[in-house]
Amino acid sequence: MVILSLLMAAAGCTAGTELTPPLCPTGLPAIRSVAVTRSGYAVGPVTDPSMRCSTFRPTVAQVRAYLTRAKRVPDFQSADATIDMVPCRARGTIRFADGRRGQWEVEQARFGNVTVPGRPKMLLYTTARLGRPFLD
Repeated sequence: MVILSLLMAAAGCTAGTELTPPLCPTGLPAIRSVAVTRSGYAVGPVTDPSMRCSTFRPTVAQVRAYLTRAKRVPDFQSADATIDMVPCRARGTIRFADGRRGQWEVEQARFGNVTVPGRPKMLLYTTARLGRPFLD
């Protein structure tokens, strides 16, 4: 366990806590543009009657702020064990300064992912407070 912690620290990762998974730099290039193609939808059942996925409609600026602040989660098990995931989502496209393009998806509780062709899907999370419509 100590060796794993040292390796993660050397890679610029922070240690996980009871409420936060380990977080690492994304290594992605600067963002040139972001587009929202769908928002306010649910993935899976909505079991909390107070949850209104239709109100989760982040703006392009809010999504850009999320993608800029988010860090890479090394594995899904870390995320699943620490992050309270919610079904409300938004998704869209991203273009990077180096010309690459990809797709992103983010949920209301600030867990998400970016997919760039030729690379594995990157899981993302941020502890940054983003304001509504995100859950802080």
